[in-house]
Amino acid sequence: MPVIYTFEAKSIQSYILDSSKLRDMVGASELIEDITAGLLDKVLQALKLQPDQDIEFSRKAGGAFIAILQSLEHAKNLRDLWTFTVRTCLPGLEFVQGFQTYQKHSEILSAEKATSQQKMADRNRLYPVYPIAGPLVARGPRTGAPAIIEKPNPNNEGNERLDKRTIIKRRFLERAEILALEEKLNLKTPYQDKLVWPKNLDPEDNQAEEQNFPTLGENRYIGVIHADGNGLGQLLMQVREDIKDIPQHYTKVFRRLSEIIEQATVAATRQATQAELVEKAVLRHNADGNSFQVMPARPLVLGGDDLTMIVRGDLAIAFTEKFLTAFEEHTETLFSQFKQEYKNQGINLHIPTGLTACAGISFVKASQPFYLAYHLAESLCKTAKTRSKQTLSEDGRVPASLAFHRITTSVIDDYETVCQRELTTPSGLLSMQPYAAGKIQPKEAGIFPRLQDLDDLRHLLAEDKISNGAVRELINLLYLSTERAERAYKRWRENMQKTQKNGLREFDNILNNLLGGDGDQNLSILTAEENKRTPLADALAWNSIAA
Repeated sequence: MPVIYTFEAKSIQSYILDSSKLRDMVGASELIEDITAGLLDKVLQALKLQPDQDIEFSRKAGGAFIAILQSLEHAKNLRDLWTFTVRTCLPGLEFVQGFQTYQKHSEILSAEKATSQQKMADRNRLYPVYPIAGPLVARGPRTGAPAIIEKPNPNNEGNERLDKRTIIKRRFLERAEILALEEKLNLKTPYQDKLVWPKNLDPEDNQAEEQNFPTLGENRYIGVIHADGNGLGQLLMQVREDIKDIPQHYTKVFRRLSEIIEQATVAATRQATQAELVEKAVLRHNADGNSFQVMPARPLVLGGDDLTMIVRGDLAIAFTEKFLTAFEEHTETLFSQFKQEYKNQGINLHIPTGLTACAGISFVKASQPFYLAYHLAESLCKTAKTRSKQTLSEDGRVPASLAFHRITTSVIDDYETVCQRELTTPSGLLSMQPYAAGKIQPKEAGIFPRLQDLDDLRHLLAEDKISNGAVRELINLLYLSTERAERAYKRWRENMQKTQKNGLREFDNILNNLLGGDGDQNLSILTAEENKRTPLADALAWNSIAA
C-alpha cells in the first residue's frame, strides 16, 4: 500500500540564531542544509531504501521533504528512524510531520492534503530536549540550555559552559570539509586570491584559520536580511489543480517545481553577491604571507524561496535590491522553461510568469543581540509583503519591495512597535517603509514609493547643495510640533531659493516622485496628506549606514 510521508523542520531561524555567536550560527545553518542531503541519505542507506524504486521525493530541500513510499512497512521504518535521528543529531530543532496511506494515484492529492492537516495539528506538540534542566543544573550563558561540559575559552580567561546543541553545531563545523552554503554560491573572483567567508563578528572570537567579519572602519553596522518569496502557496495550489486529473505526474511535477524555485533563489543570491559584494571583499594575509579576500557577508539560510544573510551595513540595501530583481528574472526564465517542458508532454500548467520576493533589513551594530535583530528583519519583511499585496501589477502579480530600519535605541523585534515608539510624531509617521523594488510596477502609478527615488534623495541630501543639518533639525521639530516644523521648513525653503535654487528644484522633484505630489510648496511635500508620512528620515538613516 503506497504511503505519503511529509516532514518539515520549523523555527529554523530560531535554531540557527539561538546563541548569537556567528561561528555557532554557521554550524547550525550547515546542519540544516545537511538534513535533506547527507543526513537523510544516510538514513535511507541504513534502511536499504533505493531512490526511485522504494522511495520517490516530490520535494527534498530547505529542511523539508515529501516522500512517496511503496510499502507501509518501509514508511513506518523511515518515520521511526528519521524521527530518532533528527532528535539525536539536531537536538532542539522543532519539526512537524504527516503520514497517510492511499490506494491509487487518484488519491495522492487528497493524501497529501491529509498529511498537511496532520502537520498543522502537530505544530503545538512539545518535544522535550534532554537533559532536562533542574534547579541545580548549570546552563549555557548564551542559550540558557543545560550545560553538559565546561571547557577553556580559547581566547579569553576562564571556562565556557556549553550545552549539547552548541557542542554539536561546533563539532559539525569543525569536521566539515566543504561548507554547503558556500559551495552553493560557487563565486568567481577577478583576483587570484582565495575568497573566504567570515565565521566571527568579533575579532576576539577568532580561532585558528578563522576570519572575523570585515565591517566598514568605525561604522560597525551590519544588515540582517530576511527575504521571502511572494505567492508560493497560490502557485502550489494552482499546480495541484492543473494535475488533479493526471495524478500520476504528481511526483515529478512537484519535484521539478521545488528544484527550480530553489535554483532561482540560489542563482539570484549568487548574482547579487557577485555584483555587489565580491569587489568589496577585504584583502588579508595569513601568518605564511598568503593573501586572501574576506567576504563582507555571511549566508545563513538559502533554501526554497527563503534567504537569510548578514551583509556589511553599507552594502545591504544594494545587495537586497539586486537579489529581488534577479529573483524575478530567474523565476521568469525557469518558469517559462518549466511550462514548455510539460506542455510538450500534453500537460498545461497555468502558473504565473514568475515570482517576486519581499525583504526586510534590520541594521544593528555587530555587538548587538542578533536574535532580536533577525526577528525585526522578519517583521520588516512581513510589513513589505503586506504592502505589496495591496498594490498588484496589471497582470495581478505582487511587486517586490523591501523595508529597513536602523536600530539606534534598544532592540525591538516587532516593526509595528518600533513605529509606535520611535517613528510616530504629532505630524505623522517619520518613515515611508516599505519601498518598491524590482521590475514589476503597481497598476496605479504613484501609490508606492520606489527605492530608486529614495536612493536619489539620500544622495542629494549628502551633497553640499542641500543642508543635511537643516533636514535633521526639521525631523527633530516634527517630533515636537507641526507648527514649528512648518515655520522652519518655510524659512529653509526661502534660504534655499536664494542660495541653491537648482538644488531645491531637484529636491522637490524627488519628493514629488516619492509622495505622488503635485509640487505644492508647503509642508505637504514632506508629509503625504493621506497617511502623513515622510521619506526624509529613511534617507538620513540610509546615509548614516553608508557613511
